[in-house]
Amino acid sequence: MDINALRELLKTDLVTIKFMKLDGTEREMHCTLLPEYLPPMRELNPNIKYAPSLYTITAWDLEQNAWRSIKFESVLSIETDNYVVKC
Repeated sequence: MDINALRELLKTDLVTIKFMKLDGTEREMHCTLLPEYLPPMRELNPNIKYAPSLYTITAWDLEQNAWRSIKFESVLSIETDNYVVKC
């Protein structure tokens, strides 16, 4: 799966992404870009750049109730209710 396919998947499903943090530890993030899970626009911080980077995935973390970004190259696996992709 490439980064654009993952972005599209996040817009249509709840996704669990396992990735390697910068400190070398593994983390699992339950996230999405489905509109019904995102905060209202008025809650977005106008000082933060929300435009996607070529190499970074930004999604709404369902457990932390906050925006989180990860480097696509650090992704270990991508899982939904329908399938699992090992990277």
